Amino acid sequence: MSQSSDTPSLSSFLTPPADGRCLCNWSNCAMDFISINELDQHIHSEHIGIDAVKKQFICFWLGCYAFFNNKEELEEHINHIHIDTMLNEEEEVLDDSLMEIDTLEHENKLLHKLIKEQTKEINKLKEHSNLDKVVINDAENDLIIKKDTIALLEEQKRLTEIKLGHLHARLSTRAQTRTIQKEEASKYNHHRRNGAHGSLNLIGCAGSTSVR
Repeated sequence: MSQSSDTPSLSSFLTPPADGRCLCNWSNCAMDFISINELDQHIHSEHIGIDAVKKQFICFWLGCYAFFNNKEELEEHINHIHIDTMLNEEEEVLDDSLMEIDTLEHENKLLHKLIKEQTKEINKLKEHSNLDKVVINDAENDLIIKKDTIALLEEQKRLTEIKLGHLHARLSTRAQTRTIQKEEASKYNHHRRNGAHGSLNLIGCAGSTSVR
């Protein structure tokens, strides 16, 4: 985690960091973390805990400043109003991931179909590329044309297979990432329901997932 020596601007609070880190919007803080869990731990230990000792039960989240009667009410507010907002954004990221996976799977089917059609066309041309089977006046030229066509189709098929290989890699990576995100989101929600803070270190912000 890091802390800027300069006073952050309002836009730096409102705009999620480009690298997917979680920014603490507590007044005069602006520390960033690689996961919602680390941010959650930071808020409860460095902000709520210190303010509770001073008997100040105020939410100093940027633009909020709500007052509460005790620490428990303040913690409940932080969890359900501010942290849960980030979790909802994570759910949107998961939904986007699922849509991307569906798109990749559809493209995967199209590429398989294309390779099948290309293979069929290549085999068909090869069957009729023998001079004895060419029944036109200029048999030699016809054979040359067919061989050129076969070479072109084989190159197209090769490029399609390369693209399919890259697609399989992307599909596998996205599926694995989404599985990790779902598992960690489930762990975090369980962790939150049990009232604990800071025992987990996963669930990245804005779609990132950090593994230590």
